[in-house]
Amino acid sequence: MESNKVWRKCNKNDLPAGRRPVKCKWVFDIKRNDTFRARIVAKGFTQQPGLDYYLQCSPVVNDITFRIWLTCVLIWQLQTLVFDVETAFLHGSFCPGEEVHMNCPPGMVHHTDECLLLLKTSYGLIQVARHYFDFFSKTLVDIGFQQSPADPCLFLFKNALGMMLVIAHVDDVGLACSSYALVEFLFAELKKRKINYAVENDLTDYLSCEILFNKTRTKAWLGQPHLIKKLRTLFADKVSHLKAMLLLALLGKQFLAQRKGILSWMMRWLLLLEVVLECYCVC
Repeated sequence: MESNKVWRKCNKNDLPAGRRPVKCKWVFDIKRNDTFRARIVAKGFTQQPGLDYYLQCSPVVNDITFRIWLTCVLIWQLQTLVFDVETAFLHGSFCPGEEVHMNCPPGMVHHTDECLLLLKTSYGLIQVARHYFDFFSKTLVDIGFQQSPADPCLFLFKNALGMMLVIAHVDDVGLACSSYALVEFLFAELKKRKINYAVENDLTDYLSCEILFNKTRTKAWLGQPHLIKKLRTLFADKVSHLKAMLLLALLGKQFLAQRKGILSWMMRWLLLLEVVLECYCVC
């Protein structure tokens, strides 16, 4: 936070009339790849509309655009990788007239009458995603990308080396290119602008989806097996209870004769539920 010059200390008595500092807290988490994360997060629900923020909505890549992008990868045999911008939300800048103050986080040495004036956006603010997208899209346009009029999160770059197709979902960026020299060019431009990033070499896990290619990379399977495991864990007892109840119902001939239609309907829905839990694929 200090290296990015996100804030500076100020006196609470100097705050404009009607303003109050936004509360904050530490958030600790373990990601799906077992890495630990610690962040200072602002409590956005304590912000005041019209004072602390104005616009808040931010675009993300459309799921149809994502599938079209993946289809282009298969048809044109493009090279793919995924990278995410590190401390992405600390790059955004506030709009003119937008001034946000935040309480000093626990553990920071400060006086009781001190708070923080945010010079850049911080995690947890209501408008942070929008300001980050404005920053990232302007950066890509400055590099030479063209922003799609159909989807603002799709960017196209073409030169003598080939072409790049970039899709952005907040700080998770999918890149498809015809030559790896274009990747080196893009990363060099990002470094010039002091934007740090973490690269994953292949497109196997993107937007919480698992993507599997065949050997010739002419077909792809898109699914969410980790979500299915979570659903099975959450609802396994309820499904087992339903199966037991239906089994008891099947043993009663009188029930079967009188309520054949209801039982058939319940069995169809149970079968559908089991199929969804066993195998869920989008493509």
